[in-house]
Amino acid sequence: EPQLRAATALALGGEPEEADAAVRRLRGLRSQDTLLQNAYLPVVEAAALLARNRPADAIEELRRATPYENGIVAALLPVYVRGIARLQANEPEEAKREFQAILTHRGADPFSPVVPLAYLGLARAHARTGAIAESRAAYETLLEIWKQADPDLPILSQAREELARLRN
Repeated sequence: EPQLRAATALALGGEPEEADAAVRRLRGLRSQDTLLQNAYLPVVEAAALLARNRPADAIEELRRATPYENGIVAALLPVYVRGIARLQANEPEEAKREFQAILTHRGADPFSPVVPLAYLGLARAHARTGAIAESRAAYETLLEIWKQADPDLPILSQAREELARLRN
C-alpha cells in the first residue's frame, strides 16, 4: 500500500515513469488480491495516464475501482483522480460531481488527504463553469482547512493565487 500511494503521488506530481515501475513490480505479485488489482493499481495507472495527458483513458482505467472507491482501502482516491481527469478533459460539470461525491462520502475515510483537495478541485470546476461565488466559497473552505499548513506549500500557493484572480 505505501508503495502504491507513493507511486500515485509521483504520477500526480508529473513522474509517471516511477508509477509505471511500481505497477510492473506489483501487478503480478498477488494476482488474486482483489483490492490490489481493483482498488490500488487502477488509481496508480490512471494517475500515470493523467501525467501523459490521457484523461479519457484514465477515466476508463478507474472503472475497475468503482465498487471500492468509497471504502477506507481506496481512501476516496479513485473519485479524486477521476475528478482531476474530468477537469483535464474539460468536463467541469462532471468534475464537480466527482469532487462533491468525495465531500459527501468523506466519512468513508475522514483522514484521506483528498478530502481537502476535493475543495480545490471543486473550486476549479466551479470557476470553469462560471460559478464564481461557489468557486470562491470552495477556495475559502480549503484555505480555512489549511490555515496552519506550511505557507510555502506549492499547491496552497496556487490556491491562493487562483482565489486572488477570482477576486479581481
